[in-house]
Amino acid sequence: MEKEKIEDVVTTTEQDPATGEVTESTTTEVTAPSGREKIVERLRTYNPEGVYDEDEALYEGVGSMLDERDNSLSEMRGKIDEFAGVLKRNPQTASFYLDMAEGKGLYESLGRNFGPDLMAAINGDDEARAELDRGLAEWQAAADERDARNNTFKTNSNQTMADYEAWLAEEGYSPEDRAELEAEMLAVSNAMGEGKFMDFVKSLHRSRRYDRDIENARSEGEIRGRNARIAEERTLPKEGDGLPNMQGAARPEEIERKPNKWSEEQFWGS
Repeated sequence: MEKEKIEDVVTTTEQDPATGEVTESTTTEVTAPSGREKIVERLRTYNPEGVYDEDEALYEGVGSMLDERDNSLSEMRGKIDEFAGVLKRNPQTASFYLDMAEGKGLYESLGRNFGPDLMAAINGDDEARAELDRGLAEWQAAADERDARNNTFKTNSNQTMADYEAWLAEEGYSPEDRAELEAEMLAVSNAMGEGKFMDFVKSLHRSRRYDRDIENARSEGEIRGRNARIAEERTLPKEGDGLPNMQGAARPEEIERKPNKWSEEQFWGS
């Protein structure tokens, strides 16, 4: 989808030197987007959260988009080749599909392509009848399984909605909060349907990792702070209790004897 051209409205003001009259004129300048802008616009439809300011990010985004397209085309070609092989091995089936594609009725197409086999089964050909019965039994089994699956889904959906309503009431969700929550759930559902679920998962992963990294940084800062405080406390002298420090005390002969500077009168206070 080509990006629309950019229109800029430019207003210019001119003053007549003789009369001093001021006039304004408005012009519209149309600028076509550059090739890079067109590519970025395409990439935004593929990955709305992508940032393509740098060339390397732009090239990586283009490569990723092309890889996904090539994978989808390769998968599609594989299915087409497989289907073509089935039709090639069974011309009757190919003719039946062609009739249906041209808008012919189901029973008409069955009669044209499988009439003899159906008539043989109806008229009592044991082998043809057994083959038809096997097909009908498989159809019935598939129908029963589909009905059971639908019933289970309906039951679970009803219970889920009841639990959901009760949970919203218990948590005190306002209509605005509920609308916001359901918009986020819808975004998840749309991402899965559009084949962009992994983009959503990666975005959620980055968000969760960001919170975790912030918490780890906070914890690491607290630990460093405690360690620094402990190291600082170890370097400070401990308060004395009036007794000599016995840790690493020197031997008596190693103690430097200093003269007593107190006189007897100063000591006794007399």
